[in-house]
Amino acid sequence: MPNIAEAKEQAVPKGLKGALNWWKLYINQDRFIHSQILNLLKNPVDSDDLMILAEAIHLKMIYISTEGKGGNLFIASKDRHFVPVRKKRSTYEGREITDEIYNRFGIICEHPQKVKEQFIAEKSAK
Repeated sequence: MPNIAEAKEQAVPKGLKGALNWWKLYINQDRFIHSQILNLLKNPVDSDDLMILAEAIHLKMIYISTEGKGGNLFIASKDRHFVPVRKKRSTYEGREITDEIYNRFGIICEHPQKVKEQFIAEKSAK
């Protein structure tokens, strides 16, 4: 069975092939920017990961209620659900879910190396 996308591409006049290449670039860029959400649709979050996030939210709320102020709470992970998705040689990050977790709960989700860098930067700033 022929690939529909290839058949449509062959039907494009030669003068518009450049526009088609730009279109593919935008599609790939869009897929990358929304990669966290697309990954979430394909691979649901494990219940263990949800428990870790729920415990982090609970700990942050307890800390705020006892101390009266919030501190930085990091979740260091290498999965593609909570931390930003980055690719080598690309300036785009898929971070919609990461940003939403931070906006709602004030929890920073990042790769372990980035957490280490942020911790060292904050410690040296004090």
